[in-house]
Amino acid sequence: MNYKVEAYTRKGSNEFNEDALVRNESARIFGVIDGVSSIDKYRNRRGETGGYIASRLLKQSLENIKQCEDLEKAVERGNELIQREMEDARIDTGHKENRWGAALALVKLNEGKIEYVQSGDCMILAVYKNNHVRPLTVSQVGHLEERSLNRWKEGIGKGMKTASELLDYTRDVLRENRTKSNTLEGYGVLNGEEEAVSFLEYGKINAYQIRYLIILSDGLFLPAKEREPAEDWERTVSIISEKGLERYARWIEEMEEADPECTRYIRLKKSDDKTGMVISLNQR
Repeated sequence: MNYKVEAYTRKGSNEFNEDALVRNESARIFGVIDGVSSIDKYRNRRGETGGYIASRLLKQSLENIKQCEDLEKAVERGNELIQREMEDARIDTGHKENRWGAALALVKLNEGKIEYVQSGDCMILAVYKNNHVRPLTVSQVGHLEERSLNRWKEGIGKGMKTASELLDYTRDVLRENRTKSNTLEGYGVLNGEEEAVSFLEYGKINAYQIRYLIILSDGLFLPAKEREPAEDWERTVSIISEKGLERYARWIEEMEEADPECTRYIRLKKSDDKTGMVISLNQR
């Protein structure tokens, strides 16, 4: 199977780009990682956030693989690395909100087959030659994100006008959501917990008639007003196909810049890190 990769990553409004790209040509593993920092905003000696550390650990682990027999096992090993790193940093991991980790979405290209694995809210979309869009994954945090965004909207309704005020008003919901990591009431995330592996989405599909794969971190999801009432993956694919990843990302940034207090396009920060990959398949 021949392929071509277009990849893009860009830092959002925070200090570090906690996203990362995975490009392992020898093992044919590709994807995106979205680091998740702890609620207490841990930093190491170099000033790096937990989300940045976790995404780099996973990236390095996955890109160092020479041959990969089982993509799920490779991700499981990365999760164990995150746990060991937190233990070395003496993080009190008994409280879920102290943990840091990452969401991710990966594919492995085999002859005639595509293997995939996902945790958290990163997405993989398969686009067929007849333009049918097939989401291979689902955002595992959607039901909890809805609670957070509803609280944010409630704050706007109460007259709050700045993102800082609204974040303070929403913080208790965010903290409660974090306690649900890797539970049936919550979502899967690679934060070192053994249970994280049970919440991985993974599988293998036939590559027949697939034109390309699109892999996205949540920073490249359409802003809320552009996709109401639900995620519109067909529209996302259409715009990316028209603009390419970089122009698509900058188009989203323009909307974010026009709404710095996050009151029109409801979101929890002005600009999230943005990372994506388009893998075009040229099958014989």
